[in-house]
Amino acid sequence: MSYAGAYGHIPGALSLDSATFYDDKTNRLKPPAELAAIAKQVPAGPAVTYCNTGHWAATDWFVLSELLGRTDVRLYYGSMVDWTSDASRPLASARTKWDDLKKKLGFGS
Repeated sequence: MSYAGAYGHIPGALSLDSATFYDDKTNRLKPPAELAAIAKQVPAGPAVTYCNTGHWAATDWFVLSELLGRTDVRLYYGSMVDWTSDASRPLASARTKWDDLKKKLGFGS
């Protein structure tokens, strides 16, 4: 299993959980009008979808590119595992391993 080498996200990234595109009751993607409404969060112009390893980002890419017709969307298949493999790449985050330890011990979220 691959892991990101550091905590955070690519600076300037917009967080759009791929689960927002799903209808839990039908276990299918939401209707096109609802997908388009959710996707309005993504500014016009080139966009790159990514997650930890690229698997969830594929849903965002599929919805934006294949269903909604945005030709300027790409999938960063290496995602955060690849991004964090080079320590010179910038990261944005306030979360640390200490935060995870506190959560595990019941002292935080």
